[in-house]
Amino acid sequence: FEVARPGRSEPVRIRVPPQPFRSLGLVMDIEPIVAIKEGSPAEQAGLKVGDKILRVNGRDVGQELNPLRLPDLFASLHGQNVKVEVKREVESGTTEDVTLHVVPENRPGWVEKPFSPGVPLSIPAIGVAYHLIPTVLRIEPGSPADGKLREGDLIKKVELVLPEGTEPDGFEDEKGAIPIEIGGDEKNWAFAFWMMQLAARRDVRLTVSREGQLQEVLLTPQPAKDWYLPNRGLRLEPLTTTLKADSFVQAVAMGVRHTKNSLLDIYLTLRNLIGGLLSYKELHGPIGIARVAYEVSKEGLSKLLLFLGFLSVNLAVLNFLPIPVLDGGHMIFLAWEGIVRKRPSERVMVAATYFGMAFVLGLMLLVIYLDIFVHRLGID
Repeated sequence: FEVARPGRSEPVRIRVPPQPFRSLGLVMDIEPIVAIKEGSPAEQAGLKVGDKILRVNGRDVGQELNPLRLPDLFASLHGQNVKVEVKREVESGTTEDVTLHVVPENRPGWVEKPFSPGVPLSIPAIGVAYHLIPTVLRIEPGSPADGKLREGDLIKKVELVLPEGTEPDGFEDEKGAIPIEIGGDEKNWAFAFWMMQLAARRDVRLTVSREGQLQEVLLTPQPAKDWYLPNRGLRLEPLTTTLKADSFVQAVAMGVRHTKNSLLDIYLTLRNLIGGLLSYKELHGPIGIARVAYEVSKEGLSKLLLFLGFLSVNLAVLNFLPIPVLDGGHMIFLAWEGIVRKRPSERVMVAATYFGMAFVLGLMLLVIYLDIFVHRLGID
């Protein structure tokens, strides 16, 4: 790097070595693709959601290639014609192997990180995302897991713990550990692996199911060979541009455009929640909203007003969901009356109203619980 430093007329050259990934030496199997980016090389090549990547240029994913390294592998092959073999389910319920060719873009791996529970691992170079099966497929010789885990072990839970006598690192909850549930509906192995990189001073305690018995194994991650994080530990200020309308008409147009984008964000969030791509644990209630509003207010009145406007759009969209007791529920009743020319029976309307009220109250209790116990106290 060449940096400008106060008091120096000449730029200062600084060499920052790459930081290797911290690894346990565990290789998991890959799950089918859960998302494909529109217009991406993967979509253009014919890859589909539900395809399971078997081989890349003839190399087996799992036995020869660690699925966690696929983002970097495809990045290193950018501009080349890469043969990808996948297992695809056909209409008859059977599966078939399909060979496709994809040309990756020049996009580094691990720049799109699994930053929260339930987020899949993505390959930015081709535009796909997938989860990992938490069953040990292979153990790298000489790794921290070698001799302590076996092939076929099922990872049930990951806890990142500070070694005794280590200074706090700011990650711990009241128990001093970072617990991450793995397996079943909790598809969190990629997230757990990324947390190993962030909490770099911590050991890893695994709860493993082996032959029907639960066992705990404590491992210390070691630097991986020839596998490096995409950054150098620098946190740069984002480049921001303030857009200001020159006229009332332009201000209205900017407001409409921003509202449209906000509506799209809300729709995508709801779709991902329903589809299971986003964990319900990412929801926040009044406490979380107040905390975000406080942080935004530090950036000035304009940012706070923008946040409040976004919040109002959120409430408007939620109010028009087809849930009785909300305006969206009333619209459903009115639409039904307009189609059949008859009002729904009093019993149906009362039952639907009670159901809607119970749903809304239950949702309120859920987000308040998440605010207090999950986001604040760290209890999963």
